[in-house]
Amino acid sequence: MPCKPATTRFMQQETPALRLRVAARRGEPLHLQNLHFTSKICIFVEKKDFRKMETITFEDIKQLFLETREQMKETDKKFRETDKRIKALTDLYTTQWGKLMEALIATSCLKLFQNRGIDISQTQSRVEIFEQRQKVAEFDIVLANGTEIVMIEVKTTMKKEDVDEFIEKMQNVKKYYPKYADCKFYGALAAIKYDEQTDKYGYKKGLFVLVNSGEGVIKIANKSTFQPAIF
Repeated sequence: MPCKPATTRFMQQETPALRLRVAARRGEPLHLQNLHFTSKICIFVEKKDFRKMETITFEDIKQLFLETREQMKETDKKFRETDKRIKALTDLYTTQWGKLMEALIATSCLKLFQNRGIDISQTQSRVEIFEQRQKVAEFDIVLANGTEIVMIEVKTTMKKEDVDEFIEKMQNVKKYYPKYADCKFYGALAAIKYDEQTDKYGYKKGLFVLVNSGEGVIKIANKSTFQPAIF
């Protein structure tokens, strides 16, 4: 019985042009910078049960490259649009949780600090400080009366840099409120989550730490013997 000739997929050695054609069919990116072409290259490719000669020119390759580049640009554009949507949703989520936290704390914190012997009777939210029409500071919740004032920083997730920035604001608080220069100012933190033990960090810095004890109940985590920093 005569031997059946072996099937040969490519009748010539792989060339740069052949690699480009195969890459184009597979939808792979084309890289032209290290390839050199003649004006016309003949490639023999087996299709099903017969062999057919195809001719690819430099213009064909150039067109394939341009089409691939446009597809990549469109893909990058879609990725950027998706990133923007995700960021917008994340910001909305964070903002809504922050407002919920502020509302929850504002309704219960007066009694909490009164039980700690701090004489306060008024609550204000989102107090903004302006100098020469420019906002220089903002306090999420302010508890006050005539002689003592508590400033509360509210975050969905409290990070160390948030605590440091808040302490810096507290160190300048009498500059922001010159008419209350004779008052005692205390600082407090409130968050759903404290990253990297920032609750303990704030505690050591002399700040009150408010936590959720479950079922929407806010409590002061500091011990009853805690001596707060006076700013």
